[in-house]
Amino acid sequence: MRGTHLNGLEGTNPFGFLAALGVQELFKESPEGPALWWTDATVPQARTDFTVDAIVEQAMMQFPQWANHRALNPNIDPKADRSAKFRDSDIRRYLNLTQNGRPGSAFATALLAEGSLDSKGVAKPTDLYFTAGRLLFVRIAREILLHADEASIRNALDGPWQSREVSSLGWDPAGYIPYSLAPTKPGTGKKEAYVGVEALAILGMSRHPVFCGPKRTLTQGCSGSWSNTQYTWPLWRRPSGYNVVSSLLTHARSSAHRIPAKWFKGWGVSMVLKSQIRRTRGQGGGLFTPSEIIWPTE
Repeated sequence: MRGTHLNGLEGTNPFGFLAALGVQELFKESPEGPALWWTDATVPQARTDFTVDAIVEQAMMQFPQWANHRALNPNIDPKADRSAKFRDSDIRRYLNLTQNGRPGSAFATALLAEGSLDSKGVAKPTDLYFTAGRLLFVRIAREILLHADEASIRNALDGPWQSREVSSLGWDPAGYIPYSLAPTKPGTGKKEAYVGVEALAILGMSRHPVFCGPKRTLTQGCSGSWSNTQYTWPLWRRPSGYNVVSSLLTHARSSAHRIPAKWFKGWGVSMVLKSQIRRTRGQGGGLFTPSEIIWPTE
């Protein structure tokens, strides 16, 4: 099927995949949103039935609303507001304040789950929380959304990506240096980010809600332990709307090789990939490893 090629968003890169999900999230409240699917190329790229101009225009309206939503401006605790490391009593307050159905609400439910705490008694965030040290996740997310302009959004969609001097959330597999190998402490080195890609990926992250598990926070699409997590995602050939894509996301998991091939084929899934999330010991910062295909296995 013909459509607009989003050459900058490659499906084998978890960062590019999150950004592609963000394209649909931009239009979540619109009467009609874009379909999304992937090419059959060696490196699959995103396609949509909306134009780049339409996506950029919507992003320029949505990003400021997300940046100014209470999910990114909690005003609950001066320190925790920037990191989301809220005390137990403040997690419910944060979630209550943010669930108003406006653009940005989904950020909160993809970030924290009530009752899910770390060993220090503060909120244990999503597995997609990669920042550490002086790099404060919520503050950086808001900064990225505010810095995303028309040029950076077009660059994200069309590629090749160009970075700017803004702090990053660390989702680019090629751009993160583990703490043990870095010449400086986290937050003290040169700041660089693919602003348009990260802004879209923040919206894409919001499509991965979190839940309070028996031992830690559970993130849709992720499995394993906090120190060695696996992120799994599908690619599909058929143009799919927002709700269909949400359903596909729930079916992609680490046990994909046990799902009958006819089911995946019936859903239009062409492959399922995984990327390990490695954590730097003692620091908590994360990084995606290069992706691997886990289905089909032949």
